[in-house]
Amino acid sequence: MGDEAKGSGAPPSSPAHDLYAVAPPNFVEARDALARGLRAEGRKDEAAELKKRRRPSPVVWALNQLGARRPDELARLVDLTAQLGEAHASALDGDKATLRRVRDARHEALASVAKEATSWLATEVGGAAHEVSGVSAALDAALLDPAAAEQLQRGELDAVPSAGSAWDNLALLLGTFGPSPPAAGAHTRADTKDADANDDADADAEAAAAAAAAARVEQERRRAQRKEATNALAAAEKVRQDAARRMADLRAKLDEATEALAAADAAVRARAADLDRLDG
Repeated sequence: MGDEAKGSGAPPSSPAHDLYAVAPPNFVEARDALARGLRAEGRKDEAAELKKRRRPSPVVWALNQLGARRPDELARLVDLTAQLGEAHASALDGDKATLRRVRDARHEALASVAKEATSWLATEVGGAAHEVSGVSAALDAALLDPAAAEQLQRGELDAVPSAGSAWDNLALLLGTFGPSPPAAGAHTRADTKDADANDDADADAEAAAAAAAAARVEQERRRAQRKEATNALAAAEKVRQDAARRMADLRAKLDEATEALAAADAAVRARAADLDRLDG
């Protein structure tokens, strides 16, 4: 499968993990073979779930390799992403130095990891130019979505979060798609003061953007929760209506059975009376 894993944090093997390690052109054949094997072992539910998996894009395939080949680097990047959110919150309270430090560390780690994924995409599956150039942004979007980040660490990401999602908007607002590290070289004291002032201004702007983005994310979260609750209510109401119909049907059948039983009892008593008369 190319490079071997660096570090000890590689996720345990699973049918889905093994499947996403397969290059996209061979995905369907590998999926069907794995599903047949699971069914042969009596694991029918797992086979059915595996059959639902769809072939990932070349970019998603490359990102999934990070969980197996570079688990420790990916875990650090996930941790830095979490730290970035905390650093933005701290910047609102005046701690801009932490924001700059975490942002630059994450940018460096993201660039390094994305470079490796880009190399695998180009050399192992022959990714198109637009796919190769999109690896870094796709990785960033996946990291900013908690569910996608979890799938990524397992090597089971099925798709990059959509560009219109709240998490992608948050990524754009925070500037995490391309913050430039400080330029190398000597600086005069005046240059340093200007750079510090610019950094402070950038941190203020980022902190304000983070607050606005967080508010949008919270609004989106509440909207999603309300939609989920509405759907759950509709589903529960349907179940209640179905149960009420079944109960009505059962009651009707019970009434019919009760009438039939009463008629049968009457017939038994009549026949018994006939028999008594004959015997007498």
